[in-house]
Amino acid sequence: MSSLIKKPHEQISSNYGKCCKKFLNKGAHGCIHLYKNTNGEMCIFKELKQEKNESKKHFIKRIASEFCISSVLEHPHIVKTLDLIKDSHNHWCEVMEYCENGDLYQYMQTHKMNQSEICNYFRQLTQGVLYLHENGIAHKDLKPENLVLDSNCNLKITDFGEAEVFKTPFEKDIHLSHIVSGTYPYMAPEEFIHIDFDARAVDIWACGIILLVLFSKRFFWTRAITSDPGYCNFLKNKQKCFTNVPFRDFIISILDPDPNKRMNIHELCDNIEKNFN
Repeated sequence: MSSLIKKPHEQISSNYGKCCKKFLNKGAHGCIHLYKNTNGEMCIFKELKQEKNESKKHFIKRIASEFCISSVLEHPHIVKTLDLIKDSHNHWCEVMEYCENGDLYQYMQTHKMNQSEICNYFRQLTQGVLYLHENGIAHKDLKPENLVLDSNCNLKITDFGEAEVFKTPFEKDIHLSHIVSGTYPYMAPEEFIHIDFDARAVDIWACGIILLVLFSKRFFWTRAITSDPGYCNFLKNKQKCFTNVPFRDFIISILDPDPNKRMNIHELCDNIEKNFN
């Protein structure tokens, strides 16, 4: 951590301005603050909290990992991470670009999105995931709350607190994940059976659930386990599920319960154009 940038408190104002709004949102790992400089430029300070029963050593390792992953990403559909810094209250904060239209979950609650708009957002999501997977990174917590919209309502993936590097540029083979993370309704079935799994397939499953939720505005199961009635019904008769949901067959093809048969991100992007056009 000592190698990461630590600016004196007085330099925060000159680089990022002053806090103009507190607690924009309260996430699982910290609060969000909005900063504005003298030029009117805004950025987000995400306050990083040490979890209950988490050692300081693990906390430092966790936030350093999140920053190291997110700060190297450069893509139109990935939120830019600018800095890791201590604020005036001595709290560690991740500084990120401000996306003024909020997250996709809030947006879908207040806007009636048409089919074309949903398809466009899904394309943008998969382009962001494609970039991540091609660079050896899996997000592992994709959901509408972690997808934000900028001033032009372009979608960007954020919150890399659960992200993993499954392959470095110097490796040929991927590393399987054994750390279960994410949000229950978006988690893939293999995450619930306590085995090592391919984190890329987890992201693909989450993409399918996101598309389903955007069209239906509801969950069909709480967890992808056989004891869940909704998921059990899906396994028994997929063709009768998701009644009146657009692109039903396409969504079903994404949600293959077998991760070894589930399409990868390149196949998903190719199938988007075949199904949406």
